[in-house]
Amino acid sequence: MERKNIWDTLCAIVSIIIVTALWEIASIKKLFMILALASPIDVAISLVFHLTSGYVLKDVFNSLLHLACGFAMASILGIGIGAFTGMYENARRLINPIMEVLRPIPPIAWIPIAILMPWGDLEASAFIIFIGAFFPIVTNTYFGFREVEKKYEEVALSLGASKKDLILKVRIPSASPAILTGLKIGLGVGWMCVIAAEMFGRIGLGYRIIMFGYLYDVPSIIAYMLIIGVVGYSMQGVFSILERKILKWRIGLVVGVKS
Repeated sequence: MERKNIWDTLCAIVSIIIVTALWEIASIKKLFMILALASPIDVAISLVFHLTSGYVLKDVFNSLLHLACGFAMASILGIGIGAFTGMYENARRLINPIMEVLRPIPPIAWIPIAILMPWGDLEASAFIIFIGAFFPIVTNTYFGFREVEKKYEEVALSLGASKKDLILKVRIPSASPAILTGLKIGLGVGWMCVIAAEMFGRIGLGYRIIMFGYLYDVPSIIAYMLIIGVVGYSMQGVFSILERKILKWRIGLVVGVKS
């Protein structure tokens, strides 16, 4: 296992070196317009400057605050509605047609509505993030509850389980992998929506990128893009660790069955 981790790390380092080298060659040979591509050295200098200036931490904090508010609302409503429609057929018939109409609408299409609302930057950004994160969460939760195996419910009922026990001890544990998958996808989509939502605001990473665009400061734009990528990657990594810990009982159950 350790050898595999070392090999994965080496492959990641090599891929980063190759991409950086190709990037440097492209910038030197001017394969693209000079304003559209800055060299890795210029980006690195800009990145160091912004990291030491203190603005990056404030921008990351504001963006994470927007994400937390929108993602929390999406999680609460998405899990609630997904579970409700997954367990009750009549609820599915009533709610799912509305969901299917709203689902194809891109979160960016809601930005004009967010702008017209009497909201501040936090509320407007949280609304766009909510739209983006909600549908992956509600969809995965719905299928998680709908695909709970009936034999587990029948065994629980035969042992005298109440409706409350059936939900808490059978349906939720069975649906938890799908719920966590929906949350993970929703977190990634929500983070992408953060950047789009902040482009019309006055704070956050997205706002800062737009300001650098007005100044034709391409190294700073790319530096902030890298910061966005690193923060998003870190969040997904932390979520994956939490997911493995939460589903540890399920992994042990599978191992026990195989043995």
